[in-house]
Amino acid sequence: MSEEFNALLANGTWSLVPKQPQFNIIGNKWVFRLKRDPDGSKIRYKACLVVKGFHQCPGIDYTETYSPITKPLTIRLVLCIVLFNGWPLCQMDVNNASLHGSISEDIYMSQLPGFVNSHFPDYIYKLHIALYGLKQAPRAWYNALKDFLTTYRFLNSRSDTSLSVYNQDGVFVYFLIYVNDLLLTGNNDSFLNAFKIALALKFSLKDLESSSFRGMKILPTSHGLFLLQHHYVHELLISTNMQDAKPVSTPFSTSYDLTPTSNAPSCDIREFGRIIGSLQYLYLACPDVSFSVNKLSQYMQASTKIHMKAA
Repeated sequence: MSEEFNALLANGTWSLVPKQPQFNIIGNKWVFRLKRDPDGSKIRYKACLVVKGFHQCPGIDYTETYSPITKPLTIRLVLCIVLFNGWPLCQMDVNNASLHGSISEDIYMSQLPGFVNSHFPDYIYKLHIALYGLKQAPRAWYNALKDFLTTYRFLNSRSDTSLSVYNQDGVFVYFLIYVNDLLLTGNNDSFLNAFKIALALKFSLKDLESSSFRGMKILPTSHGLFLLQHHYVHELLISTNMQDAKPVSTPFSTSYDLTPTSNAPSCDIREFGRIIGSLQYLYLACPDVSFSVNKLSQYMQASTKIHMKAA
């Protein structure tokens, strides 16, 4: 907590101001978690300050919130290009990504639990930089990174705005963005190294030795790249009480007649939707489940226990 608090102070995240009756004061809380890598092994304990964004008022302390997310098809396409050309693959993680995005709205937040200023206990914070939990935090971080890429003459792809492309003087580089996970590849090693140094000077980066992206491990083999989501699949099986289920040769059950029937009892629509959404994330490493998930997605509004069992 102290490390996180000191990092926020060093970054000029806020300033102490007197409380005023007209201010919409947002709360906050500490969130603790054990950060793991894609195979489930422990990395480190982490304390994160999260703003209670549900206290924000639209049009007053936030406007635009949308931030583009990389499409799975784009990731697979870039990986195929890497394999075909034999390019290096660099994966980086941005420390405290939200802290790199500036905000234009006037946002006021209460002081942190355990770190109240003893000289001004009744004062509040006026935020200058976005924090986790703010409605506009993902958008602010994306805009900050996009501005940096524009100065480096990167252009956004028209089909996927989270993909930036550099094409100058025979140098061709792909740069994929998924929140704070960055994937970099290209045909010029010297340009890639210079760009990574410039990126690290602008943002706080962690260069990962083993390639991973979106919680998926990318392992090079003699035949290409192996995409591994073992830890994610294990957690999904536990959450659906199927950790003891037996493996089958086909991802689709042949014993259920998937039709919108009114005879079967209905199931929890939210739980069914959560499972389908979780299965969609497996498209990257397990494309063989795409047909089954697509078929089950057709019954989202009229799902029954038969559809739940099939999922």
